[in-house]
Amino acid sequence: MAAGRVRLPWRRIGLAAWASVFVLALADVWWGVFSYRATNAHIVREVGLFPYAVYDVVSHAWRQLFDHLDDVDPAAYAHFLEARRAAWSLDEQPPARRKNIVFLQLESMDAATLDATLDGGPVMPFTRALRERGWVFENALDQTAVGRSSDAHVLVITSQIPIQNQPVFTRYDLSHVRSLPKLLAPLGYRSMSFEGYQAEFWRWKSNHQRMGYHASFSMTELDASEQLGWGISDRSVVEQAVQQMVASTRPFFAHIMTLTNHHPFPFVRESVGAPARGIVNDYLLSARYVDGVVKLLYDRLEQHGLLEDTIVAVYADHDSGITEELLLALGRPYRAGVEHERIPLIVTGLGPPRVIRRPVGLADLAPTVLLAVGAPVPRALVGTPLQSAAGSVLLPNRTRVTGVDGDGLAVVEPVHGIELETLTRLAIQRPQALPD
Repeated sequence: MAAGRVRLPWRRIGLAAWASVFVLALADVWWGVFSYRATNAHIVREVGLFPYAVYDVVSHAWRQLFDHLDDVDPAAYAHFLEARRAAWSLDEQPPARRKNIVFLQLESMDAATLDATLDGGPVMPFTRALRERGWVFENALDQTAVGRSSDAHVLVITSQIPIQNQPVFTRYDLSHVRSLPKLLAPLGYRSMSFEGYQAEFWRWKSNHQRMGYHASFSMTELDASEQLGWGISDRSVVEQAVQQMVASTRPFFAHIMTLTNHHPFPFVRESVGAPARGIVNDYLLSARYVDGVVKLLYDRLEQHGLLEDTIVAVYADHDSGITEELLLALGRPYRAGVEHERIPLIVTGLGPPRVIRRPVGLADLAPTVLLAVGAPVPRALVGTPLQSAAGSVLLPNRTRVTGVDGDGLAVVEPVHGIELETLTRLAIQRPQALPD
C-alpha cells in the first residue's frame, strides 16, 4: 500500500448506510394501524409498502415458528364461550317453525344509505320501508377484516370472527368448521348459494361446498347473458335464485350474494349513460339500483307463495369504503378514530316489527335462524341470537362493542383472557376442542 493512503471499509460503510435507511424508514411508522380493521391497501397507504412488507414477513415467520394450536389449552376458550352463552337474555320465544331461510347479501353498503336522498328522491325507499314489516338493527357493525366480502361469509356461515390480517377463505381448510348448512341439514334443509361471478374468486364456491352447501351457482352455472359491473347483474342473479328456490325441496336455505354495487360504483351510472358527478353520486345511484333488487326478491317470493313461510335477512357484507365521504355529503358528522361503520341489517319473518338498538353483527345471524327454526345452537358459535335483549359484538382487532353511548358512539373494551384469532383457528382446525 502506498504511503499516506487509507483504505476505507466501504462494505461496512455500505451496510451501515443501508441499516440506517432501514431504521429510519421504520422509525416513524404508525404500527398501531395494524390493530385496526383495515384493508391491506389502506394499511399500505398509511405506513408505506416497505414497512407493510416487513410486518407481513415477520408476522408470517412468527406464525410458522411459534404459533401452533397444539400448544393451546382450549379450557380458557371453552370458558369464554360458556360465558357468552350465559349472557344471552331471551324472553319466551314463539314456537319454532322450520321456515325457509334467505340471506340477501348486499355488496359494500353503509346503513346511512337507507335514509339518503338523491336528486330530491329517496335512494332506497323499499328497503327503508322494510322497517315497518321486520326487525331493523340500528347499530349493526361491520365485523370484517382484510378479507372483506369473504370475511362476511365466515361471519354469517360459521359465526366466527375473521382474522385481522389473514383472509380466512384463502388461508384455511374449512371442511371441519361448524357451519350453518351443516347445522340445518339434520332438519331437512337444502342449502344453496348464488353469486354472479367466478367461482374461484376468494375460493368462495369450493369453500361453500366444504361448509355443506348442497349446490352453489356461479357464472358457470347461471345464465350470464345479462352483465352489469363485475359479472351477472344482481337482478338476473335474484331472478335465477328464486327459480331454484321454487324448484327446491322445502325447507331450504338460499344465500344470495350481490356484486353490482362494487367499489368504485360506476357501473349503474355507465349503464344508463349518466354523466360522472363523483364517487358519492355513483354510489347513491348504484344503491338505488340495489333497492330495486331487494324489492324484486320480495315480490318474487310473494308471487310464488314463499314469503309468508320464509325468514329473509337483508344485510351488507361490509361498509362502503367511502363512509366518511358519504356521511359528509349527507350532512352528517364523521368522527375519525371513534366511528365504527354501521351496515344495514333488516330481518323479516321473525315476528312483529321492532327496532333493536343494541350493537349486533353478522356473526349473530347463524344463531338467530338456528334458534328460530328449532335447531341446536352450538356453544362454539360466538354470535348472539338477535332475539336476545343483551349481547356484545366481537371485532377482529381484539375488542368488543358492549353498547352505544348517548352520542351514538360505540362503547368498546378489550377482550381479555383469550386471543380471538386463536379462537377462530380452533373452530376451524380443532373444532372438537370447543364445546357443542
